[in-house]
Amino acid sequence: MFEVSADFLGEDGTPVATQAVLRAVFAGIRAKLVIGDVRAEFASTAALRAQLRVNDINAALAPVGNKLPERTDFDMDLGGRSHLSADSVVVVQLRNCSECTCTWRAVLPRDSAWSEAGGAREDSLSLFATTNTSSSSSVHPGGVADGDEGDGGDNDDDAGSEEADDMFDVKPRSGSLLPGATCTVTLRYKHERVGYHVAPLLFKQDLTPTVLRLRLRGQTLPTGSPALVVRPTAVWDMGRVAIGMREAPQQFLCLHNPGDVDAAFRVDVAALDDMTESNFGCSIFTCSAPEGVVCPGQSVHLPWRFQPIEAREY
Repeated sequence: MFEVSADFLGEDGTPVATQAVLRAVFAGIRAKLVIGDVRAEFASTAALRAQLRVNDINAALAPVGNKLPERTDFDMDLGGRSHLSADSVVVVQLRNCSECTCTWRAVLPRDSAWSEAGGAREDSLSLFATTNTSSSSSVHPGGVADGDEGDGGDNDDDAGSEEADDMFDVKPRSGSLLPGATCTVTLRYKHERVGYHVAPLLFKQDLTPTVLRLRLRGQTLPTGSPALVVRPTAVWDMGRVAIGMREAPQQFLCLHNPGDVDAAFRVDVAALDDMTESNFGCSIFTCSAPEGVVCPGQSVHLPWRFQPIEAREY
């Protein structure tokens, strides 16, 4: 803030009064981008937002109170498919939620602007080796996904991962958005080699000090290998259900087959039977379709019911 004032002079030229004629107040604003929407053929929008950690990334891109974000490193899982199948494509919508024009750029290690954006070749290797924040839905051929929705901890998939930024692409890699404007960015993963693949990606907004260090992740399965991905992964919170309901609400667990052959599944109900026995013969968790087959590239939704008999956590 500053003021401009005028002095009124007497006949002898000395100031006799002062009058403020202008008071200027300036408020600094920060360019803020957020991910407004994500779309892909292989997952629903809700599942994809969790898989790409959209909420966490948005918290870093547009922190509350213009503070520096607590975390700037995140995994973005582009899923898995069979060897030489069609590319996995994710379309991300960026939206400028600030009151000023926002210029952004995304940089891969093979780009000449990698060092200018705040990275070095050794940084890509360090980022590849030390980031353990995966929400990956990677699958083991012939088995079920072992995802991780946590904020940290060791990621077992990293040990066998290959850094392969040539198998990933981002287009466009830069842009400028007016206030309220949007644009789409396409993330592409090519299934050219079998294995787990990772590519570091730097994302920078101009006029902000924050550089997001992202890891694009993907998996290519051997041809002819059945596999399943469970969504949601790791921990499924079935929410709160009222005691004494005649019929509890039905909830669904999604099984997706990213492979090129049928994948059979069967739910192991032994633990559910033990829980029923320890709760006076009352079924707490029930799956009405405990076995079946998922066709290549398709998903099935297993119907579950949670029927508590006590006000506690099961």
